[in-house]
Amino acid sequence: MSDIESPLRVLHVLYELMPSGMERMLHCTFDLWHEHAITPILLATGPTVGIFADELTRIGYQVLHLPFATDRHQRQAFRKLLIDQRIDVLHIHTERGVQLMVWDARRAGVKTIVKTHHSIFKYSGMLRLRRAFERWFCARLGCRFISLGKSVQDNERHLYSSPSVVIPNWFDERRFPARTESDYASARTRLNMAPDVFCVVTVGNCSTIKNHELLLEALVLLPQHVNWRYLHIGKERSPEPERALAQNLGIAERVSFLGPQSNPEDYILGCDVHVTTSLLEGFGIAAVEAMSIGCMVCLTDVPGLRDFSTAIPGLVYTPLNAQVLAEKLTALAQMSPAARHEIGHNLHQSVQVFSRCVGVSKYVQQYRA
Repeated sequence: MSDIESPLRVLHVLYELMPSGMERMLHCTFDLWHEHAITPILLATGPTVGIFADELTRIGYQVLHLPFATDRHQRQAFRKLLIDQRIDVLHIHTERGVQLMVWDARRAGVKTIVKTHHSIFKYSGMLRLRRAFERWFCARLGCRFISLGKSVQDNERHLYSSPSVVIPNWFDERRFPARTESDYASARTRLNMAPDVFCVVTVGNCSTIKNHELLLEALVLLPQHVNWRYLHIGKERSPEPERALAQNLGIAERVSFLGPQSNPEDYILGCDVHVTTSLLEGFGIAAVEAMSIGCMVCLTDVPGLRDFSTAIPGLVYTPLNAQVLAEKLTALAQMSPAARHEIGHNLHQSVQVFSRCVGVSKYVQQYRA
C-alpha cells in the first residue's frame, strides 16, 4: 500500500451467496483487497443469505443479509446500512432494483458507485426500454458500468446505449497451476483411464444455454479408431435429458455423469481436452481454469467465448455444428502427447492475463478513480 492510498470500505451487493461466480472470485482475493487498503463487505439480498456465507465469513469477510424489497421501510433500512457501515464504494452485482440502490446510495452519501454486468442480457420489448432507462438514470447519478468481456460491452452499447469499461473475470492461479507429465499420468491412474483413451471433459451445470447435447451428438460421430471417454462434471437438470440422449445415441457406457465436484481440477488433470459448447457465455471461467492447468480447449464460436481469441493465441473454435465439432475433436485426438503438452504450456502462460492479481488491480483503479 502506498502512502497516498486511504482506506476504502466497499460493499458488494449480491443475491444469495453461492459457491460460484463472483462469490468464488471474492473468496480467492480476500488477502489482495487488504493489500490495496480495501475493506470488502458482502451484502446478500436474496431470501436467504446463501450456503456459501459461512465459508466467506470463515476466511474473514463481513457478511450482511438484507432481502431486497421496494417498499419504503426496506429502502430506509438499506440507506441506514450504508451509513452505519460507513460505505465509501457501492459495488452492485445483481440486476434487479439497480436504480433504487443507486438512488439510495446517493442519498446516503456514498462517494463511488459501480455496477458490473455479469452476462449478456438480451432483453426485448418494453423490458429492453426499461433497462435502457435504468442504465441512463444510474449513469446520470454517477454510476460507472463494468462489463466482464467485449461481447458483454458490445451488447450493452447496442441494446441499451450504455457505455462500460471491460474488466474480465479472474481465476485463482494458485489453485490451477500448470500440470506436469507426472501430474497427468497420476491423474489418469486415479481415473482408471488407459493411456490410449482420449478424455473429454466439461465443467458446468446442465442448462439449455450450456448446450451439452451438441457435444454428445459430436462424440457419436468420432471415428471408430478414436477411443474416447467423456467426463461430465456439474449438476444435471431434471429429468436428466442429457443422460437420456447419451442412452439413445448408444454411448452411455462411455459417458460418466459425475455431478458437482468441489475440486474439478482433480479430474481435469487427467483429461486431454476441455470442451465448452455454450450458446453464449458472459466469460467462461471453467475454460480459463482448464487452460491454466494446461489442458487443451475447444470452444464454440459464440459471444463471450470468442473474446478469448484476442488475448490467447491458438485456441480451437467450432461453430454450433456437431459434424464440425467431431472433426475438431478427431484432429485433437490424433495429436502426439508432446504436441498436446506444448499447447497446454502455451495456454497456461497466456491465460495468466486473467489472474486474480490483475483483476483486483483493475477494480481498485475504478474504486479510486
